[in-house]
Amino acid sequence: MKIKQRGEIPKWSLDVKCDFCHTVFTLEGSKDMYAESRPTGKVDGIYVDYGPKKFFCTCPECGKKIQVSARNIRDDVKAKVKSR
Repeated sequence: MKIKQRGEIPKWSLDVKCDFCHTVFTLEGSKDMYAESRPTGKVDGIYVDYGPKKFFCTCPECGKKIQVSARNIRDDVKAKVKSR
């Protein structure tokens, strides 16, 4: 097999608007977000079952917590987001 042209993964960015102070800012990567998941109350053996991850960011202007829609985040970026 011979590679004729190498591809590049395009940079990811997402514009987010704060509903509290109406600031629009851009998330440029996984370091700008964090993930949280809550326990569902079910126990599998000795381990507590957790629900799906939800992704959040903090408004740089007012400091409010903003939930980011998971469908707007690429899978490779989701994998790098750290949990709190």
